[in-house]
Amino acid sequence: MATDCSEQEAAESRLARQAMQDELTGLANRAAVMQALRDALREAVQAGGHLAVLFLDIDHFKRVNDRYGHEVGDALLRAIGQRLEGMRGDGLTVARLSGDEFVVLRPQAGDRAQVEAFVERVRETMSEPFAVGDRSIRVTASFGVAVFRGDAEDPVEAGALLSQADRAMYLAKKAGRDRVHVYFGAEGGAKPAQRETRQAN
Repeated sequence: MATDCSEQEAAESRLARQAMQDELTGLANRAAVMQALRDALREAVQAGGHLAVLFLDIDHFKRVNDRYGHEVGDALLRAIGQRLEGMRGDGLTVARLSGDEFVVLRPQAGDRAQVEAFVERVRETMSEPFAVGDRSIRVTASFGVAVFRGDAEDPVEAGALLSQADRAMYLAKKAGRDRVHVYFGAEGGAKPAQRETRQAN
């Protein structure tokens, strides 16, 4: 009887982990990053710090699938996830939302200069070629960043902040890809205080 209970508890634990994990990469999935984002927002409000949400989309990923096949494309996504996951020492949450879209959540992001330095570290991490089987594949990404100020007067929902980062990524892609677009000082539903689109160096 005790064995049956232990096996049931283990099975329930596996299911709980799977519900918060991206099947392909093993990273956090959308549900997990939304929970982490809600927690980080509460902490930012309590501490008065800044929270940065980086939304990145791989440029022209379809070309990889068309040229090498979906198995190579999936392997590339796993390699990208592993490389981003290697940055978790910075206190980051890394997630794959769907397809070739990834999110990096940075609590205690600091001021604008620190946020920009953080984005540059992520971009540099992505700039080196990826070893996929016997191939070396280099990709670029479009980066959208939304920064929440913990001292903002109005609260912001986790979904709204993620959508803001998503819109910033879209603007970076629309501007020509391989670019960064930043919303700094996002407050609730208010219009971002500053906007910037620049090409990644």
